[in-house]
Amino acid sequence: MNEDRTTASASANGSISPLQTIAETWAAPAELNELDGLLNDYIDLAERLSDASAGSELTDALTAGMRAFHLLRRLNLPWSEGIHAGRITHHWEDTRGICDRYQKWSAASRRVLEQNRQARISGRESADGRLLRDAFIEAIPAASANVDDLKEAFEPAIQA
Repeated sequence: MNEDRTTASASANGSISPLQTIAETWAAPAELNELDGLLNDYIDLAERLSDASAGSELTDALTAGMRAFHLLRRLNLPWSEGIHAGRITHHWEDTRGICDRYQKWSAASRRVLEQNRQARISGRESADGRLLRDAFIEAIPAASANVDDLKEAFEPAIQA
């Protein structure tokens, strides 16, 4: 049975923060559940890849990675834009939840991209591999963000 990586609070064990405030303010809970399901499926696919993985397994992982990325981005961008426009109140737990999901997605993507690199060396890289690589680069800021450091840096300006 799969561990539910998306319902617990952020912790050292790598679980993902809930997006409760986001669900209450601007995104349908069904979309968040879909994202978390896609993310869990992608993580599972990435973990099963091996150096001997058949092309179809890599293709499945690449496709799942892009689906999860697009849904994560589709939820993240309006939230971010809403905060900047003043339509949505910022909550640090939402930031943590978004960044946690990007971190989990990126960790799985590293594994998939390594397998794709091996496929490229063998002359088997697909267009999806290039797309995942581009998405990975786009996700680096959110995936590498330390929310506690961001909060500490931004709090004086927010409170002013």
